[in-house]
Amino acid sequence: MKIRNYLYIVHQNLVRKRLRTFLAVLSMAVAVGILCMSAALALGIQIHILQKINRAFPERILIASPQTADISLVRVDTTQITEETITKIRAMPGVEYVAPQLTITFPTRAEGSIFGTVISTDVVVNGVPREMVADDLAPGKEFRYDADLTLPIPVLISQYFIDIYNAGYARSQNLPQFNPAAIIGRTFDLILGESTLAELSPGRKVQSVTCEVVGFTPNTYLLGLIIPLEYVKTFNRWYHGFDTTQYTHAHVALASLNAAPQVRHKLESLGLQVESNKDILDRFRLIANIVTGLIVFFSGCVLLISLNAMVNMFTLILIERRREIGLMRTVGGSRRVVLVVYGVEAALIGAIGGILGTMVSAALARLANNLVLKAMPPLYYVPDQIFVFPILLVIAGILFAVLLSIGTTYPLVRRAITQPPARLLTAA
Repeated sequence: MKIRNYLYIVHQNLVRKRLRTFLAVLSMAVAVGILCMSAALALGIQIHILQKINRAFPERILIASPQTADISLVRVDTTQITEETITKIRAMPGVEYVAPQLTITFPTRAEGSIFGTVISTDVVVNGVPREMVADDLAPGKEFRYDADLTLPIPVLISQYFIDIYNAGYARSQNLPQFNPAAIIGRTFDLILGESTLAELSPGRKVQSVTCEVVGFTPNTYLLGLIIPLEYVKTFNRWYHGFDTTQYTHAHVALASLNAAPQVRHKLESLGLQVESNKDILDRFRLIANIVTGLIVFFSGCVLLISLNAMVNMFTLILIERRREIGLMRTVGGSRRVVLVVYGVEAALIGAIGGILGTMVSAALARLANNLVLKAMPPLYYVPDQIFVFPILLVIAGILFAVLLSIGTTYPLVRRAITQPPARLLTAA
């Protein structure tokens, strides 16, 4: 049989029962649309949300801090992280590198102009080595120490500082919010030895230095402003008159996750308390996997319902067409011809339903992304997309619809053509 003859029979079958054809296409489109939306949401969780969490909590990092003790209303350090401690940590097997963190230990405030309004605020300034924040630098920006202060001090700003300012302080004080992308390259003054609170400004030594924003960091341990470690050492020595290098944290990068238990034990033997980013990541991953599992379960339920509906619909269609199948067999149509006719019909229904379902779900996903992201506050953890709808998902949705239609039709047609043509012609 020629191809145009196949297509003619298929076309007649589809247009003869327009309502039933429409319902078959609609049910397939709804099923594919729901499945694609579920898959897009699962991809959004696994790609965009977990990606940001992985950046905020690097898995191979252990954070060592001094042991503390609570005395009445205050908490004091009972151990210290000194240069000697850092040297011992570097010598431990399984340690790739150690990034010590040091805080400026005297009053400091930042002062800058936003749209002609001068804003001044007390800030926390931390110093870290470059390797710890290399991935957070904006393109073309450097994070290095200039002993002569002829260049602006490179500053990374904590992403959470921006979030707190935009979501809270700026709104409450009716101030303009920061656009992070526009802040890169801006300069401001760091006033060393001075606070916005008179009680905290003894007035012994005051120095103003120029800073340039070179990036943002999502690291939860790097709050406030982050500058090269050498600057903090120099400024502390300048203000206090002697070396006060007692690090607040030591960020220990592991050569592999397998070394974590051994390195952790050795850090604790030095009198340090140790936190692991992996523990935090595992909690986030567990939550993400539970949500993804619920989405998969929901999609499976939709698939079973759709499969049952398609089987029932094609069963009714084939019951009505048993005499047609018997007639085709009587006039010389082989079993293969009948299978091809009804296979093409099912494939067309699936393809049309799949195309409609993926198109509508892609449009809804885009609309949902815009609405949800506009409604949510501009925080770092808010993903760039809630629904991820790549072209491969569109192709997979259409192919799935075609295979589902053919898969539900084939066994029904196969069962029908095994019966003698005379029985099919005389069926009620």
